[in-house]
Amino acid sequence: MKRYVPILALLAALLAVSVFVPSALPESPIKSPSGPYELAESNSYKASWAFSKANNALNIWMDYQNQGTKLFPQHPVHTPVDVAREWLKKDSYHWTTENSAADLYPFLVTGSYYLNSSYSGSLEFAMEMERAISGEGLPKNIDIRSGNIIPTRVQSDSSLSSLDAEIFGASEYVKDGLLPIIELKGNSIWSDRALEILDEILESAPYDTEFGKIPSSGTEANGEMLQSLTRAYLFTGDSKYFEAAQNIGDFYSDILDRRNGIPCDWDFLSGNCIREFNLRDHGNEVVPGMLELLYLEKSEDPEAYARHSQSIRLMLDSLLEIGINEDHIWISNTKLNDNWGYLLNAYYQFYLLTGEEKYLDVISNSLENLHKYSVWGRTDAYADTVESALYLAGYIEMPDSVFRWMDEMMGNMNRIGLEHDYKDGNYIRTSLMYALYHTKGAYIEDWNPGTRIGGHIEGDTLYLHIALDEPRTVSVRFDTPRHSDIMGLEKNYPRLNAFPEWYAVSTSSYKITLDESSASSFSTSPRNGFLIQVDDSVNIKIEPIYD
Repeated sequence: MKRYVPILALLAALLAVSVFVPSALPESPIKSPSGPYELAESNSYKASWAFSKANNALNIWMDYQNQGTKLFPQHPVHTPVDVAREWLKKDSYHWTTENSAADLYPFLVTGSYYLNSSYSGSLEFAMEMERAISGEGLPKNIDIRSGNIIPTRVQSDSSLSSLDAEIFGASEYVKDGLLPIIELKGNSIWSDRALEILDEILESAPYDTEFGKIPSSGTEANGEMLQSLTRAYLFTGDSKYFEAAQNIGDFYSDILDRRNGIPCDWDFLSGNCIREFNLRDHGNEVVPGMLELLYLEKSEDPEAYARHSQSIRLMLDSLLEIGINEDHIWISNTKLNDNWGYLLNAYYQFYLLTGEEKYLDVISNSLENLHKYSVWGRTDAYADTVESALYLAGYIEMPDSVFRWMDEMMGNMNRIGLEHDYKDGNYIRTSLMYALYHTKGAYIEDWNPGTRIGGHIEGDTLYLHIALDEPRTVSVRFDTPRHSDIMGLEKNYPRLNAFPEWYAVSTSSYKITLDESSASSFSTSPRNGFLIQVDDSVNIKIEPIYD
């Protein structure tokens, strides 16, 4: 019987594809918008569509939450394909640190923040349950039905030990699962949990080197730790996190100098590479990780900055020789790299640090040709490639072709639809990022399908258009300078798992004008939003008041 199950699963999958064609990106009825309010209204159609997609996915996944443990499965048993998968692998009902906790959970929390606050209590309780079941030590994989801890599984062809695998899962949990929430919410139960796990990883780090203890032999886990440790230092000011990051930085700087700038997973027994460097996700994390450390060292340790910048320059130059095609698009083993933005973030950071235009040209050359590439794979690949573009859109002037391409990719992502596994967290993430780009960070608290909001920025003024399907009072909320308020950064830079800031309001007073022709205006500090009665639609202008 067992050999027939994959055939049954394949037939079910083909049937599902043949009948499920989700709606594509809608067109704005404003064909040639002109003026700030028309541009805001035009943006409202795309934003509303993306918010609705994220909201639908959020609702579906909240139904998958186990009512006993409050945890989420990595593969819900949703279709005959899932039944077959569970019959073969028996891991559908597992909460795993590297999947459920890292890729799904943070964007359910983020979705609740922007779309439906009624889920927030249940999602906080999920964190408390994970913490309680895992107990002391590194976080654990958990059977969501029984609440039992599942032993960490190590693949038979892997050189990793069970401790390596646990540290890998823990590093994923912090960098991908908890940093996005910290960057959004600041001090919270999630930041407490992140620091607990980081401390456990540092305590458990198994590899003694001349540079200090190293938590992993792999570029992914160590790269994730570089990003998490540098941000933990920014967030807390505790020097132990900076010192631990510098140990990893010194270790990789040495490897880069010996290997002509190409990092790799390391065999500590033989003193050689285990495997060659992977430029895609699950490998390339060390590149942005080294740049985040360098960014910090410029102000905190100029001597280390001078030392590491030479190794990192070598790395960035060498990766260009092996990692891009004739159109300057990032590839890995000839396959398109949907995480290209993770790498270009690093090049942009190096440009910010050094002022060298050639590293900015790397980005410009890639973006000029991006529109030629419209086939990326599954839903998750489309989510990651749009995410890559949105990270950079807040910092550099994008060609118009990139925004048209982005719309096309969002349509493609939704024609495929949800994957009904943990990677749907990335679908929610990118849908929210895309929506917030079109609202310029503004949103309606506790969104519902009858809501449209869009934004447009000119100079230091934000223009909003809000339309509702029925009259009601809504709470309009705005983004804040999270990079400084939460992370203590003087100047922002693109980094993984930090939503871009578009129009961030300060603590100062702003003049709020409703439908300029009505001459209705008031002054307030919009940091906590404001209530407004909307009968049908309203145009709003937000502009700072200068003394």
